[in-house]
Amino acid sequence: EGSQGPPNPKRRKQRKEKKAEAVASLQKHRKLFGDAWLSFLRLPLTSSLYKKVLTSLHTRVMPHLLNPRLLIDFLVDSYDTGGVVSLLALNGLFILMHEYHLDYPCFYGKLYAILEPSLFHVKYTQRLFHLMNIFLSSTSVT
Repeated sequence: EGSQGPPNPKRRKQRKEKKAEAVASLQKHRKLFGDAWLSFLRLPLTSSLYKKVLTSLHTRVMPHLLNPRLLIDFLVDSYDTGGVVSLLALNGLFILMHEYHLDYPCFYGKLYAILEPSLFHVKYTQRLFHLMNIFLSSTSVT
């Protein structure tokens, strides 16, 4: 390995500028990603697509948004729908409450209200029990 000589301040500055550009580019992509998703969620979705979106929103979309709190209206509206759609909106809402400090005081009241016998006979029953375990054992959300 040959000696590279003393550090070159100009080269160091160029590397810093390149890193700053990369970060700015990532932020721009995340903003565009979020804008695209918010626009998509305003479209009329089929029941099947609506459920599919809700099942993956918390893992495939929220982590990549600059501001996941922008999903509050969509998730609250979904939660207010009732039935299976409410169940599927639970995870996203809980993440907003737990990780992004969303204040949603009627969460548990509505959670208990959707627990009807018919909800225990749907495709997502296992998910319901898993989420209930998480919600009811959480000490950070009241």
